[in-house]
Amino acid sequence: MTSIEANAARLSAQLPDTALRIESVLEMREPLRRVWKGLREFPADQLKSYLFYARDQFDEDLINRFLAARVATEDEIAALLGMTRDRLRDLRLNELPLDNASVAKELKVTAERAYKLRRQAIRRIESLFVK
Repeated sequence: MTSIEANAARLSAQLPDTALRIESVLEMREPLRRVWKGLREFPADQLKSYLFYARDQFDEDLINRFLAARVATEDEIAALLGMTRDRLRDLRLNELPLDNASVAKELKVTAERAYKLRRQAIRRIESLFVK
């Protein structure tokens, strides 16, 4: 095997299967809609703590999932988070998902408080699927 073939094989093994990810997004559209609808009712700090940290098994943040599934637009998400579309775009392309310390810094609260806000948000989201 040439070094080019070896590099191609290694790269191929590292890249996620995009067909699988697209299928996954389509399967998740309805649950994502329910979560989005519920999140719009959350207190601002709970919402931010959850959205800035939330990620899937591919380490992709929830905001990008909402956009990929066309559940929400950048303008809708930015408005809900109280930020400009440009700030949201910078955040989602360069920073998300945030770690707990970064969420706390963004919210100007302690890391423990950021964690508690996220736990409260998770409980509220879980209740959306129990009904």
